[in-house]
Amino acid sequence: MIKWTEKIRKSVNIFNSIANELLKAEIDIDGIIDVFNNGSEEGVLLKIFDKYNSKSDLCIWAFLPRERDCDNQMKVIIGTHKDCGPNNFWKDNLPYKIFTETRAIELHKKVRNYILEMIESKLDKKIEKKV
Repeated sequence: MIKWTEKIRKSVNIFNSIANELLKAEIDIDGIIDVFNNGSEEGVLLKIFDKYNSKSDLCIWAFLPRERDCDNQMKVIIGTHKDCGPNNFWKDNLPYKIFTETRAIELHKKVRNYILEMIESKLDKKIEKKV
């Protein structure tokens, strides 16, 4: 049996929630969820692509940073496939956003909603989000 580390599990849960929201909204997006680990940071990467639409080039990394202020802190990085290097790690100093909450469920909701907003704006899709 494969057992995810806590860092990977929390990131996977975020992307599973996003996949469910996209299914509910009947939004069809081609993509893959993959793990990254560079020896320092580990988490999950969502690669969105559409072979017929070059504007659908989006990579989203979500992870619990190794050096964080509390257990409920997550970092999200938005980039494109050209920013993705070996082992699915980002190449350049990409802009990021850090979320910190006292409760894990609130962290999950904020990160999920932020990523859905990024998908919506970058891919020009309309997504109804739950609160």
